[in-house]
Amino acid sequence: MIVLAFLATAGSAPGQPLPHFRQVLFNHQSVNPAYTAIGENRGFFVFLRNQLTGGKPAGYTRMVSIHTPVFNNFIGTGLDILSDRTDTLERFTLFTNYSYELMVSSDLRLRLGGTYGFSSFGQTGSGERNLMGNFGIGAFLYGENGAFSLAIPRLLGTNPGTSDPSDPVTTDQRIFYFGASAFFTLSDAVKIKPSIFYAIPFGLPAGVDLNFMLELKENYRIGLAYRVDGPVGLMAQVRLKNNFRIGIGGNFKSSPGGGKTVTNGDLSLSYDVDIYRRVNRPAFYF
Repeated sequence: MIVLAFLATAGSAPGQPLPHFRQVLFNHQSVNPAYTAIGENRGFFVFLRNQLTGGKPAGYTRMVSIHTPVFNNFIGTGLDILSDRTDTLERFTLFTNYSYELMVSSDLRLRLGGTYGFSSFGQTGSGERNLMGNFGIGAFLYGENGAFSLAIPRLLGTNPGTSDPSDPVTTDQRIFYFGASAFFTLSDAVKIKPSIFYAIPFGLPAGVDLNFMLELKENYRIGLAYRVDGPVGLMAQVRLKNNFRIGIGGNFKSSPGGGKTVTNGDLSLSYDVDIYRRVNRPAFYF
């Protein structure tokens, strides 16, 4: 049964930059709390991005996600820590996640999740910061051949520092995320996962990504992410010993001279371990 999944990322919106290709392709938890500790795994994900071209000061993203089952394989908790900077905004966020899984059928599962935490942000270089709490919700329906994802990770659009709700510095942007993907096995060594992802900021135009992931022998992943009216992202990931994975990637866009310019460079590191080690544990790829 093809049930479908959650994926990559989208264009940018004022006040809160949307997630990056690799950040979400390899770590759905970053925008959907329902994904926390999926697959009965305990582990972490580290994502580093540096801006290579564009405005000054150069932008960056530093992110750490931690996840673990609690009590049993149906309950998960996690922690997301993010520090990033654009040419206009500096931000630090700390959010905790909770997820619970329901069995819909023998090959279909529904996870529900919530997240709560705070954001500290302000204009780049100003030294002034606004602090605000927020919370969000998400749902993740998945099976062996695909998944659907729905999430609003920041439900509050409060504005503590100004009476202007459109201020890009003091507003924590509410964004509705929807993703769908399918998983196909071509052979024992080759699997593919096409996906589509929508990010819809409240009151702003939607961003759309189309993504394609190729997995070879379950040890190598190669991906292409196309953002409609935006850059193209390329990525690769390799699984090392002891369930460690390391990935690299970058965004490319057309330059005025007709060539391609690398705009960002990414590095990721992840680790997962199955702590329950069930013999009949189903194989899911999301």
